[in-house]
Amino acid sequence: MTPEERWGRVRGIAADAYRDGIDMLACVEILERGNREETFVPIRDAGGGLAMNRIRDALFWRILFLAMRAYAPVRKGDKQLRAAFELLRDPEVSRLAYEENRADLDRAVDLWKLAETDERNASLSHYRNKAAAHWSELDDGRELPQINDLFGFARSTATIAEKLAAGTGVVMIDIDHQVEAFRESADALWSRWA
Repeated sequence: MTPEERWGRVRGIAADAYRDGIDMLACVEILERGNREETFVPIRDAGGGLAMNRIRDALFWRILFLAMRAYAPVRKGDKQLRAAFELLRDPEVSRLAYEENRADLDRAVDLWKLAETDERNASLSHYRNKAAAHWSELDDGRELPQINDLFGFARSTATIAEKLAAGTGVVMIDIDHQVEAFRESADALWSRWA
């Protein structure tokens, strides 16, 4: 592929990753709002506790899946977030960024480097590999990641995707504006029980 074709691939990945970021953040918002005591106690008391637990589990696994997919090793044809950053290591590709978007692209690269070494990444990846993709015992000395670790790491990953999308010029809308509709919808859904 030419540098221009690889740059086009980066832009396509950025757009997909931005959508994944919205999806992750929407799931976090729905889960956080449904996990409030004033919400889940009435649902449990009405006999919906088992169903509510499945809804929470599904949202949890969706967030974990999307967050960890971004960091998976790249194979031929892969389009996860990591693939974009591997392509951007080539100066012939990264030089094709529009100058007005350069700061966002540089920020995305910096945030990506931080996320790669973030302990939450290693912990959540291990958990994904042992409890989601496969069914296995956790390695000795490993503890289960906390839900706040997943939420925080998902938010960080969404920010990386947002900055990459802005840095490549494919999306210039603050991701928080996209997620606001999901916050409002989650509030409407769960308010029926509060």
